[in-house]
Amino acid sequence: DEHEAQYNSIENFDSDLKTQANQTVSPLYEEKKTKPSLERLRYRLLEAHTHPFSTWSGRIWIFISALVTITSVVVYLLNSDEQFRIPREDLPVLTYNLTYMYEEAIVNHKYLVLIKTTREPTKSALEQFTNVLLLLELILKFAITHQKKSFVCSLQNVLELLTGISVFFVVYLDRNGAEFMDEPVLEDILVVIGILQGLRVIRVLRLVESTPGMKVLKLSLKESWREFALLVMVLTSFSLIFGSTMYWIELDHPDTFPNIFVSIWWALITMTTIGYGDFYPKTAGGYCIASLAAVFGLMLLAMPITILASNFNAFYNCYNYRRRHLLSRT
Repeated sequence: DEHEAQYNSIENFDSDLKTQANQTVSPLYEEKKTKPSLERLRYRLLEAHTHPFSTWSGRIWIFISALVTITSVVVYLLNSDEQFRIPREDLPVLTYNLTYMYEEAIVNHKYLVLIKTTREPTKSALEQFTNVLLLLELILKFAITHQKKSFVCSLQNVLELLTGISVFFVVYLDRNGAEFMDEPVLEDILVVIGILQGLRVIRVLRLVESTPGMKVLKLSLKESWREFALLVMVLTSFSLIFGSTMYWIELDHPDTFPNIFVSIWWALITMTTIGYGDFYPKTAGGYCIASLAAVFGLMLLAMPITILASNFNAFYNCYNYRRRHLLSRT
């Protein structure tokens, strides 16, 4: 009775996971004469996707998906390291002075590495192959689901689709990078390439959310949005207060906090007990404000985070009780 709300939330969440499978049961029995084999296949695939650890087909699916996803991420990480790249052969031939001036103009070593080197052919082919498999998996999920509208509107599915499309764009830019060396927005193009490459890390979330623990965490965060909003609001409010106060107290020291936005950043980092040390006060008043910010940060963070942890613990216990109850019935 004490955790009735958590039990109801778990029931509703689990029923949402099984909604698509239940919707495929009725056509399976009502349309036996028309297309029973197709509906059975669709039902099996949907069951394997929705509950991957409940069937052998689901375990095989999640294993292959995990292998392809991890391979794609590892190749992406290797391609960002200079040791695993090869010199670019299509660099334009310049005189020594122009080459020297060009390299001096690009003072960022990371930009220079991306310009003068390219992917190895083997890893590039492996990257495209894994990306094609993940795109086919996304298309298969869209084909077997009955909730196509919610599937299309899902932010994670949209990001995965953009990731799959952007990989080919990134590979093209990397192979033909010499064509863009004369462009004035070359550094902006490299930043866009990096962001597009980084999107593929989102695919790891798809694997993690298949585990029961992550489903419980996702549900507890969803049901605790009020506490999370309270935490964000409290941090924002007191960061503005302490940051603004610190800026005006340290006004006589121009080398400490150049503007009020930096002081707000300092207040947020101090209240969360991280303390990078990139900016710090140098006056007695600044020391006092910093001490208050640190103490208030501990108190303000402790209360909402304790509530979030308590909600997660309650949901996890309810989930385990319910799972054992369902197993006992079978």
